[in-house]
This record gives sequence, C-alpha cells and structure tokens, in this order.
Amino acid sequence: MKKKEGSAALLDTGFFHADPHPGNLIRTPDGKLAILDFGNVLDLGLVTKLTDDQKYGMIEAIAHLIHRDYGAIVKDFVKLGFIPEGVNLEPILPVLAKVFDQALEGGGAKNINFQELASDLAQITFDYPFRIPPYFALIIRAIGVLEGIALVGDPDFAIVEEAYPYIAQKTISERA
Repeated sequence: MKKKEGSAALLDTGFFHADPHPGNLIRTPDGKLAILDFGNVLDLGLVTKLTDDQKYGMIEAIAHLIHRDYGAIVKDFVKLGFIPEGVNLEPILPVLAKVFDQALEGGGAKNINFQELASDLAQITFDYPFRIPPYFALIIRAIGVLEGIALVGDPDFAIVEEAYPYIAQKTISERA
C-alpha cells in the first residue's frame, strides 16, 4: 500500500487497518508505508473497506466541521449511519454543536483530539438517538493509534491540519 499524506489513504481507497501500531508497520526504503501484520486482524474485523458513500460522506463531514457548518454535519451523520433516518434533528443539533465547539476550541480543526471527540460523541448516545457505527469505531481506533505515533515524532502534529489540503482538493473535485 502506498504511503499517502494524512488520512488520504483511507479516504482514497477506503481500505484501512485498525491496528496500525509500530509493530505492524514499516517504512520501505523508497518511503512507502507497508502493513506487515494481517494475521488475526482479518478474523477480528480490524481490516475493512469503506463504501464510496462512506468515504464521500466523511470527506463532506470533515469539510463541514472545518467550516463549523453544524447543520450540514447533522445531515452528514444521518447519511453516515450515526443518526437513524427520520429522527428529528432539531434537539440533536445544539448538542453536537457544543461537542464540536469544544473540540475546535483553542486553535480550530487543527487541534482536534480524535480520542476525546469520540468519547464526547459516545456520551450523546445515552440521551439521543445517536450511535457510533462499527466502521467508525475502527476508524477512531486507527486514527488514535496513528496520531499517537505521529505526536511522538512531532509534538505539534495535527491530523486535521495535515488532511485539510486533501479534503479541500477532494471537496472541490467532487463538486466540479
């Protein structure tokens, strides 16, 4: 698998490995990222592929998050399976807006901590018809591990900031 910038590999190919710790990854001499261990992860469902709708829905949701368009994010969440079809979105919107405002506090999207954001979103599931789809739980796991590895090498690493040029380009090309 070729090394992509930020989260582009997930959003380009839809394929991801949800257990990307340093023992499962190696950098090849030509700078590509190789995944070494598919062993039991195939049996555990830790390697999966997103549908095109899920990939494009995530790209749109990230773009909406960056622009703080929470009304659009709530609709994205319906498309992505976080909120069931037909649910009244009005009561959920202010709760999600509060969670996202907290996540964006102190530097905008580039400072989002995905583990904290996932935890805050999980809390919403107790009071609202909101759920974390299994595929997204695996994405959060993978992003959390990769973000942690990156932060060891660069304490100023910001995954959203790294992914933003890709997201912007993808959003523009999809609308063209």
